[in-house]
Amino acid sequence: MKTSSIALDRVIYRILMEEEVGAFTIMELRDRYLEQVDPRDVSPPKLRVYIYDHILRMVSRGWARYHEEKKTRGQRFVLLSKPQKLKVKLTPPARGMQERDLEKAQPSAVEVAADTPVHKERGQPDVDQVLQALKQAQLDFLSSYGEAEEYAELIERFPSLQPQLESERVAARDRSGILTGKIKSLRYTLKILGVE
Repeated sequence: MKTSSIALDRVIYRILMEEEVGAFTIMELRDRYLEQVDPRDVSPPKLRVYIYDHILRMVSRGWARYHEEKKTRGQRFVLLSKPQKLKVKLTPPARGMQERDLEKAQPSAVEVAADTPVHKERGQPDVDQVLQALKQAQLDFLSSYGEAEEYAELIERFPSLQPQLESERVAARDRSGILTGKIKSLRYTLKILGVE
């Protein structure tokens, strides 16, 4: 097998490699991407196409595949092991997008450990409880996000229903935003507890 190469957005790579993503949709990946990148003037449809293009590159090189269940909307992809001879070139987000400075926004786990040591006898949280809370928050997020997306599609298909559906769509979107913050804080808590 000869050596091949692939250029990947480093944020997409980081999400796929560090967050143990197994199966995913482009929309799920886009939501995680938006946690780390400010799209500036890039519209949601263009961002979706941008991420889809990266995943298709991975599929063509045997690093990902389509899920067995084929769908016209919400197609899932499965991440595979990186082919041994595939060279990866990481690139910054496309022009017009700005990576959020996550390091400045929150101290590193090492800094937190040095400044505020966590002692078991002072009630260190149980890792399993935090993991369980994270899983529940992720499920709730997917549910709320799916609800908001479905309302948006229904409004697009049936514009006459917009007055009745718009407030529900906005409420579901707001719940997704709150849950995104909750997921971030739980992930950071796990990082402090030494669970990557």
